Amino acid sequence: MDGRPVAASGLVVAGAAAREASGPRPVLAWGHGTAGVARGCAPSLLPDPSVALAKPMDRILDQGWVVVAPDDVGLGGPGAHPYLAGEVTGRSVVDAVRAARALDTGMELDSRHAVWGESQGGHAALWTGQVAAEGYAPELTPVGVGAAAPATDLGPLMGAALATTPGRLLTALAVGSWTTAYPDLDFDATVARRARAPIRAIARRCLAPSLFGVAAHALRLPRTILTVDIATDPVWRRRVAENTPAGAIGVPILLAQGARDPLVEPAVQARDVAVRGAAGERIDCRSYPKGHLDIMDAAGPDLIPWTRRLFAGVAVPAGCRDGQPPGG
Repeated sequence: MDGRPVAASGLVVAGAAAREASGPRPVLAWGHGTAGVARGCAPSLLPDPSVALAKPMDRILDQGWVVVAPDDVGLGGPGAHPYLAGEVTGRSVVDAVRAARALDTGMELDSRHAVWGESQGGHAALWTGQVAAEGYAPELTPVGVGAAAPATDLGPLMGAALATTPGRLLTALAVGSWTTAYPDLDFDATVARRARAPIRAIARRCLAPSLFGVAAHALRLPRTILTVDIATDPVWRRRVAENTPAGAIGVPILLAQGARDPLVEPAVQARDVAVRGAAGERIDCRSYPKGHLDIMDAAGPDLIPWTRRLFAGVAVPAGCRDGQPPGG
């Protein structure tokens, strides 16, 4: 966050199809959903890291793609985790692809890569596309961005989330992270007195492999956890705006949204899609009768043929639909 290099961890996963193939293997970068903000919450440290990987992983590996799954800064290595901090997160995904290509795996990894992400990882995927479009890592060739229930317009999303316990939990993670990362955001001046101890406790725990420890502290959160209105406070408004993925991406986007999602509101997502479409982005938006936690169960099988077409250099459609696979 302060411009200095920091070590970060992650996974590189290849199946038999990739190991047995010849020539450069296409790369799929994966942005994981919310794991927590404490060191030790890295998906790669889970007893079974596959639970935090993209679904359906067996079919993904059957494509011959190599999956690069960064943990994000601060979860498996030193430093504070920049939860929903846009530019640094996007760069960390790109840097993970760079690092994977430098590994001695016996496989040559292609410069072409797609990026998928879910929830927090969907936000990371959009930012990955954005920093690439701005010229970061010009030796790499992004082909598309798949985002499932991404955190897009952070202001309305965070405001709406305060009405539910799960939403207050995620807002608590963001506030704890941002008041650590940004010197102009003060924790005590932002957080209601009764919410300070639960938020600090939440920031020390991980959501996986068990939610129970975090949930107990989330239930202690009062209904009002903030003493400032992040939509009107000038400092918060600026930080929210700079971490909202609003820049041009320039490669095809598939945005998957659950119609029953209580955390990432479909109406907020629809407005973001409309803005991107009006700006000329090639965006395919799909709605599924799902909530927040099961969106990849529905979107993953559609993302595979969509991404396969991109790696083959075949055009993909744009437009909005209700969970239907691309035509043609």
